[in-house]
Amino acid sequence: MSKYFKITALFMLITVFISCDLFKNILDGDNGNDADSIIVQGDITQNTTWTLAGSPYIVTNTVTVTEGVKLTIEPGVIVKFDYATKLIVNGSLDAQGTENNKIIFTENVEHTGVGNWCGVEFTDSCTDSNCIIRYCVIEYCDPGCLKIHDCSPTIAHNIMRHIYSRAECGCTVIGCRGEVLSKIECNVFSDFEGAALFCHFPANPKLIENDIMAVEGWNGTSYTIVGGGFLDGNYLECGGVVDTTLGNPVDEIGDGICNTTSVAPAPQFRGVDGVTNPKSTPNY
Repeated sequence: MSKYFKITALFMLITVFISCDLFKNILDGDNGNDADSIIVQGDITQNTTWTLAGSPYIVTNTVTVTEGVKLTIEPGVIVKFDYATKLIVNGSLDAQGTENNKIIFTENVEHTGVGNWCGVEFTDSCTDSNCIIRYCVIEYCDPGCLKIHDCSPTIAHNIMRHIYSRAECGCTVIGCRGEVLSKIECNVFSDFEGAALFCHFPANPKLIENDIMAVEGWNGTSYTIVGGGFLDGNYLECGGVVDTTLGNPVDEIGDGICNTTSVAPAPQFRGVDGVTNPKSTPNY
């Protein structure tokens, strides 16, 4: 065989191997080193859409949606956050995936056993009716996934998982302060230590048909709900123990996992208004 044909055959063989490996990466959803990603940071000052075609988006410094501005995130988009960064919403956030094509918010660093980014924060200047997180996956945050301050975004059909904090008391998957009247429904909280919901008075969201499965409750207790509003149709599990007790009014001792008194562990925690239709098996 001539030297020319040997070189040609070798080139064709290398091309086949590269093509096969690239095809495998596409099937696996592996974007290599995210060479095709879009870097985002700082203030968003005009209406913006993060498209599936531009995914993944890498947050290298905290992103703030300014007041009066809307950020839309398309189904299937992946947003990766560098260490200690977060998404702050002073305007509007429309993050609506679908059941089969969820939006993913995750870390952009090697997982170390605790969360590495700081979640999504809604402030008192955001527009409630235009703030929606639906069919999203939020994972690997510290100290929690969502912080809600004096506003009421829609939180529905999401998966919030793998939430481990550096704090000894554990994480707060959703933390509410001020006038919060959100309906938090049909979500799955799993693989976390701490509180799925942590409310400071007068925050009073409703929890409807959520599955809450904690490894350990808040501050080493069995409590995964610390304050809040009315609970209906939720599955509550902590350390393998399922709570199916009813309460109206609710009291700390009689309702197991729900820490609902106004005096323990601290006065600012609002008592839960009532518990109905507790589930003995997960909803989803």
